[in-house]
Amino acid sequence: MSITIKHLSHIYAPGTPFEYAALSDVCLEIPDGQYVAVIGHTGSGKSTLIQHLNGLIRPTSGSITVQGIDLTEKKVPLRELRRRVGLVFQYPEYQLFEETVAKDVAFGPGNLGLSQEEITERVNEALNLVGLPESVAEMSPFDLSGGQKRRAAIAGVLSMRPEVLVLDEPIAGLDPLGRHEILSLVENYRRKYGATVILVSHNMDDVADIAERVIVMNKGTVALDGSPRQVFSQTEQMRSMGLDVPQVAILADLLRSRGMDVPQGIITEQEMLGYLLDKGVAGCSRT
Repeated sequence: MSITIKHLSHIYAPGTPFEYAALSDVCLEIPDGQYVAVIGHTGSGKSTLIQHLNGLIRPTSGSITVQGIDLTEKKVPLRELRRRVGLVFQYPEYQLFEETVAKDVAFGPGNLGLSQEEITERVNEALNLVGLPESVAEMSPFDLSGGQKRRAAIAGVLSMRPEVLVLDEPIAGLDPLGRHEILSLVENYRRKYGATVILVSHNMDDVADIAERVIVMNKGTVALDGSPRQVFSQTEQMRSMGLDVPQVAILADLLRSRGMDVPQGIITEQEMLGYLLDKGVAGCSRT
């Protein structure tokens, strides 16, 4: 199954002086297992879009089907939908509330009616997936470090084993090492379960490095949709929407302006490093 969005529109506060069209005629098809990044400036509609995916908000018009569940039906099976679609908000550590880490991670599976044995198995697996040691399981989540709190909160979502994992700026406020660790654990989960991942991010370098597909939102519509290379090659259009391109792409443009024959389409650090090594820049070589 996949995610199918047809002519989706969403209007906040309709019929009032505060009426605002956050989405307008959005059409998308996201196949199972794809790693999708959704980018756009503040107010572009990206957060509104992803909140539809687990039923937090309902469409004003149009249709949306997620993993075979039609979200435009009068009685949407929200419990089943949220079992299949896990949503990680920005700063998820603010959602921790239980006495211990283990109880917090177990909260979702406990609502599925699973046996205690199955719940314990899921808790241990989720903590392992996010790289937290067993020793933290009986600790208060509020005694953890900032990075550990975020991992514990994400573990609570992963313990549900969602088929679709939606993440709204999960790396906000983290240093480069922290960003890498969170994105790595997401990729590990995706590989293990074949999950679809939909990541909202403002970090274009991370997007270029990890996503298979990039959807650019602008003024409530899909402005660009393609591979990272296809999207980030549209430098002028990206900048007209107030968006940056990866720093490596900027470096490539600079090197071209100074006479180097840098190929078009280089957008990741590994690609640039490979090019520079092949050219023997600064005395470097592959030998």
